[in-house]
Amino acid sequence: MTKTIEPSLQAIISSAFKHHQAGNFTAAEALYREVLSVNHHNLNALHLLGLLMHQRHSTAEAVSLLEHAAALLEKGGNARADHAAIYNNLGNALRAAGRHEDAKISYYRGLILDPQSVELHVNLGNALRDEGGLTAAVASYRAALRFTSTHQGALMNLACILIEAGPADEALDACRQLAAAIPHDPNSQFLLGRALGQTGDSGGSILAFQQCLKLDPHHSGALYWLGVTLAKIGMTSMAVQFLEQAAALRPDDAGVHTELGNALQDIGDTIRADTCFRRVAELRPLTTWLSARRPADFSVLAVTSPGVANTPPQFLFANAAFDTHFYAMLPGTQPDEDLLRRHGDIVVNLISDADQARHILATAAAVVERIEKPILNHPRGILQTDRETVAVKLSGIDSCHVPVTVRLSRATLTSAELAQALQQHGLSFPLLLRVPGNHGGEMFEKIDDPRGVGRFLGNSEADTVYATNYADYRSADGYYRKYRFFLTDSDSLPYHLAIGEDWKVHHYTTDMHRHAWMQGEEKTFLDQPRRVFSPVHYAAMAEIRSRVGLDFFGIDCAIDHDGRLLVFEVNASVLIHDDNADFPYKTPACMRIKEAFAALLKRAATEQ
Repeated sequence: MTKTIEPSLQAIISSAFKHHQAGNFTAAEALYREVLSVNHHNLNALHLLGLLMHQRHSTAEAVSLLEHAAALLEKGGNARADHAAIYNNLGNALRAAGRHEDAKISYYRGLILDPQSVELHVNLGNALRDEGGLTAAVASYRAALRFTSTHQGALMNLACILIEAGPADEALDACRQLAAAIPHDPNSQFLLGRALGQTGDSGGSILAFQQCLKLDPHHSGALYWLGVTLAKIGMTSMAVQFLEQAAALRPDDAGVHTELGNALQDIGDTIRADTCFRRVAELRPLTTWLSARRPADFSVLAVTSPGVANTPPQFLFANAAFDTHFYAMLPGTQPDEDLLRRHGDIVVNLISDADQARHILATAAAVVERIEKPILNHPRGILQTDRETVAVKLSGIDSCHVPVTVRLSRATLTSAELAQALQQHGLSFPLLLRVPGNHGGEMFEKIDDPRGVGRFLGNSEADTVYATNYADYRSADGYYRKYRFFLTDSDSLPYHLAIGEDWKVHHYTTDMHRHAWMQGEEKTFLDQPRRVFSPVHYAAMAEIRSRVGLDFFGIDCAIDHDGRLLVFEVNASVLIHDDNADFPYKTPACMRIKEAFAALLKRAATEQ
């Protein structure tokens, strides 16, 4: 109570407040109104009745009563710290009425009276968060926590914002504080799992999600993210179990069906995967990632197809200066071309594997041409990037070695005339055999003789196989070095160097995280690639760019024993990400690629 009043009115208000606290709102309201019938300027009655009306969702009357109380307080000029509650409750009522700017002003006025009010800091943070002022909201929650370090609302909201907007290390700190404050709350364990996952600690993330599910077995968020995390580390069959439970709890969540479809696709259950993808198309024909700042510089329509290789979008499109609308092209469906015309200043085709997606690429080509927008990585260009076609296209480039690659049938490879067939195509042992449509070293082996061919085919049901002449690229120190560049319309940008003891070297399978000299060599390459690759090599890459004809793609290569650019792979499917916890020196190179990609898109959007 904040003002000396007549004893009889004070007694009525005290009685009303007891009813109010006990949840007997009808009796409390009648008594507050009795006081106001005697003295309609009674500050306590105005304040408490306004609070009660807000609790009863009579928002307009709540705002009127609380604004009256605030006006009386300001007119009297004797406001004290304990009057800050009036501005706090007025701010809450104004937020409920949709008057967000006025609500913030009310919270700020309350904080002038009581700068240490935790509730005012938290509620101001909520108001700032609702309108997208995440940085200011974080500051408000942290101000609250300076006075009460275990305030659950402040910790929870701070953790949620930092998980969505970062930085990841700060999100993890907030989530650890939250989990320590309320360890038996399933949401605190869920958020901790999210934060651990963002810092690359998949094991810790899984344990936190499991703890959440012990506390709440039906926590759909934990089921979903546990499935996603398990799939990420290759435990796909187990991931399916949790994603299926999440889908049962959230049948209308397109994101859950997307991840379940991807997992089912990975374990070879293509029929159920297709059902998931078609459900996604029903629920959400377009998936939109908003730009990191408003307004967006431009917008992109990104065309994908589930179940086949796509240019990985997460790094390139997340936290960008443009909006991205993803559309999934499905076999046997008729795209809503009017919908596609209404979204995106340009089209970026992400369907990237000519072997896996030949039919859907042809469909996508026809659709994107009919909607009449600038197209990057045109599907017809992707159709010309199978390994055999690329080897032919790139033959004859100065100072460039592209090994002969031919697609051979199983019948040819198992025939008695295999040696003659290989000779006719310019092939000879040792050979590299690869099942079309496979990436990352799967179904890809070095074969030294015809018996090896038989063993390879025994592990695959493929009707055709790519055969490539093996080129020894081992360096003088006995290590193999494979370099990756990304090529845009105007540049060749280094992405990584993988150093290993085996000819089939991939960055994630090497021991580079254990050897400082390897990391130092990779960093030097990323910072100064022209110390490794000469102007002649860059000229060869420029010619590759011209002949391939795509706007953005990757190239895996080495320098052979004759000093030539040895090309292993050229396509738009090569992986790019910024998950560099073990190799932080890679991040600047990744960001240069991201910036070049964004600049490429902006030129296409603004120069049409």
